[in-house]
Amino acid sequence: MKKQKVSSAVIRRLPRYFRHLNDLLQTGTVRISSSALGKSMGLTASQIRQDLSCFGEFGQQGYGYNVEKLQGEIAEILGMNRNHNAVILGAGNLGRALIENFKFSSNGFQLLAAFDVQERTVGTQIAGVPVYHADTLEAFLAEHPVNVGLLTVPKSAAQCMGERLVAAGVRGINLRPGDYVVGAARAKRDHQVLMITENGYGKRTDMDEYIRADGPQKRGGFGLKGYNVTEKTGPVVGVKVVSDEDDVLVINDAGVIIRMAAAGISTYGRTAQGVKIMNLEEGVKVISFARTDHEEEEEAAEGETPAGGPEQA
Repeated sequence: MKKQKVSSAVIRRLPRYFRHLNDLLQTGTVRISSSALGKSMGLTASQIRQDLSCFGEFGQQGYGYNVEKLQGEIAEILGMNRNHNAVILGAGNLGRALIENFKFSSNGFQLLAAFDVQERTVGTQIAGVPVYHADTLEAFLAEHPVNVGLLTVPKSAAQCMGERLVAAGVRGINLRPGDYVVGAARAKRDHQVLMITENGYGKRTDMDEYIRADGPQKRGGFGLKGYNVTEKTGPVVGVKVVSDEDDVLVINDAGVIIRMAAAGISTYGRTAQGVKIMNLEEGVKVISFARTDHEEEEEAAEGETPAGGPEQA
């Protein structure tokens, strides 16, 4: 398969290609030209050919694309041909709907079991998937290798259940010696990844820089480098997803908080060191930061600290 830089727009279209080719297979279509495929998807033939050429030569001039073969190639690119064992935590309305409607097997997953605490659900089956009591989760995972855990539980239980999965060996990310997780955030298009370090350095990085050419990072990988950590910057203390309309609160271990507009923090690439965003006295370290809604600055009265300046906690 060809190796080259692939744009995020192409990557986002791959699942759409896969679903459309699957629909064509269901109707018995054996082969299709780039012009016919483009017309049915609302794309141009040249766009189709350009997108697919990023990964290899799949079509044949005068013949078009073999639908089944092309779908298989795209499935391989998306990692859908790798068999992942999965469990669902929470067999309520959302969990049940997911079990009954999502085609796990055709998307590279084998759904082994679901777990819940409701007596009326435990001991039953949903679409052939057995439902066990949540208290038996660790014992089940000890006997059945599981790669993926899907949380469909109330928000109040999600943290605890996620920690149980991790403790039982269902890993979300592999760590090198000396590494540890400092935070997690939900990715959003047209937002930036904000990282801040112990020594008061920080930067924003466009979300597109975290989209790999071969698709999203798979579970259990080592991830992408997000910050050039040095002795000057100190280690990263956390990560948030922000937009230009947000404010950021930063606190150090001396109890001092500053508030600043996220838009005022410079944007750099993933491997940059960032810039100084909080001045610290000797021995003082940044310990945490948070995203909050933006507030317009007001003219400070005499003797007051201007908005965005240091505030005592």
